[in-house]
Amino acid sequence: MIKNFIWHLLSDKSPLNSALAIGLGAFIMMCIFALSDIGTGFLGRDLVVSDTIYHSFVAIVFAAFFKSLYENIKGNKNIQNEV
Repeated sequence: MIKNFIWHLLSDKSPLNSALAIGLGAFIMMCIFALSDIGTGFLGRDLVVSDTIYHSFVAIVFAAFFKSLYENIKGNKNIQNEV
């Protein structure tokens, strides 16, 4: 069931933008990382995560959201106003 949903979400026939879905997934992972870091901080422990992994998620989020933004702007520029 989840597999079919993911395939439909990433297909060309999906009403949602696949780049936006991938960016949202990476953003959720960053939020989980932040909450885990806060939780382990309260316990007095250090959450060790490679900076490379974290910065990769940041890059994925920025790339996906800016790609979606660019497609929206580009698409809106091509719409002709009917009078």
